[in-house]
Amino acid sequence: MGRSVHYSPGIGDLQNAQTLASFSALTYVARQCAKFDTSLVVTNRTPEVYPITEEIVRQAYVQEGKTDRFQLDNVRFFSSDQFAYASACVGMMNRERPAANILIGPFWAESLIIAEVGAQIGAIQIAGTAHTHQIPFFVAACDYCLIGEEIYAASAYLSKDPILLGNLVAQDWAKMVMATLVLVGAIIATTSPKANWLATLLLK
Repeated sequence: MGRSVHYSPGIGDLQNAQTLASFSALTYVARQCAKFDTSLVVTNRTPEVYPITEEIVRQAYVQEGKTDRFQLDNVRFFSSDQFAYASACVGMMNRERPAANILIGPFWAESLIIAEVGAQIGAIQIAGTAHTHQIPFFVAACDYCLIGEEIYAASAYLSKDPILLGNLVAQDWAKMVMATLVLVGAIIATTSPKANWLATLLLK
């Protein structure tokens, strides 16, 4: 289409697990953009995240053998202020009109501001955050949405990191065990109200 892709890793810092998960998604997106000679614009709100996203994009172009196509100006730091960052994203999107808007990471009140403008300019939008109070806005404004912990699953899937994949499998098994215990406990409490052996066992 001759238009760019906009990627935002959210507004969290390096202590936020969602930011780290976003890096894996950015690695994949950057490699795809390099492969298909598509311009990628990455916007940053946090100073310590900025050099990391820059290096991720640079390495993606190196790995695709297109080092000369990497444009340093396309990885941008806007502002440490939440709404100044959102305003800068809105201005950039209205000027450059990216064909795709990808928002994966920790987002707060600026989520709808950025996603709404993406919808207005007709961009294909993919968003994901683990902040449950922002998910409804992404669902309403975006074409595709990663809900809650799905961003961690996507990070593990895209990176193929065995440690991340192992973590994911362990968490899934733990959730299944807990769900089974809840179901068994509910059945026992319903059929035999006086049988409290499961509760006693769990208290130990």
